[in-house]
Amino acid sequence: MTHSASGFIAGVPRDCYACVSYGRGRVLNDAQIASIKGRLELTPEQERMWPAVEAALRKISYTKDAVAQTIQDVAYIDLDGPAVQRLKSVAVPLIMSLSEDQKREVKSLAHVMGLDGVAASF
Repeated sequence: MTHSASGFIAGVPRDCYACVSYGRGRVLNDAQIASIKGRLELTPEQERMWPAVEAALRKISYTKDAVAQTIQDVAYIDLDGPAVQRLKSVAVPLIMSLSEDQKREVKSLAHVMGLDGVAASF
């Protein structure tokens, strides 16, 4: 894999860079999921909704298909896949209970993960 002088991977569109995987599979590890929870500063009521969201986050993984075959070892998050659809469905109650600051944080985190399309509706 070739990196450009700017640090981006050659051949990967800049708007897809957050989607790049190096074969790890899961998008988030335990520490990252804990960090997300901490950054959201959930209220006790919101905490009760977190376990379903956490379980759905653990199931999000990178995928490869014919679209990515032109770039070796590149994978992406399938926004229409069942794991992302599950995340959307379990996250809605939590998202609707978040403050505006918490929602901004969710959108920022989703952007970093390459899930802008998921967060756009909130």
